Amino acid sequence: MKPYDSALVQEYRNAMEEMGLGVIIWSIEDVQAVAPNLTDDQAMVVLKDAIRHMDANEGVNWETLRFYVTQHFGSAHIVDGDDRETYELMDSKSVRHTVVAESYEQAEEIARLMKIYDVKEIHKQAD
Repeated sequence: MKPYDSALVQEYRNAMEEMGLGVIIWSIEDVQAVAPNLTDDQAMVVLKDAIRHMDANEGVNWETLRFYVTQHFGSAHIVDGDDRETYELMDSKSVRHTVVAESYEQAEEIARLMKIYDVKEIHKQAD
């Protein structure tokens, strides 16, 4: 993977602005800020999935990056030291989803952002 080139990114942004387009760029470094022990290749898997499944109303944000890190590599990779807990959600088809959130309410909101609309059950996972 090529190293990050801020001059190239700025050139790309300028070219897009000249065409009347706005650009938001997320990088593997952003993913690694959420999960610093991921390799560049692992972070790219997370980034691609977050972008591929982006909700146009919410975009990509720190919570979506955390969600996809957890989905691909488990919640143990998420930076600790905050008040987030791991919640398990079950949808109406009995498919289990794992999210990292500060509260039950935030877990519900993350489920909505991830387009898991038919949540049947949410519970906090034991440590």
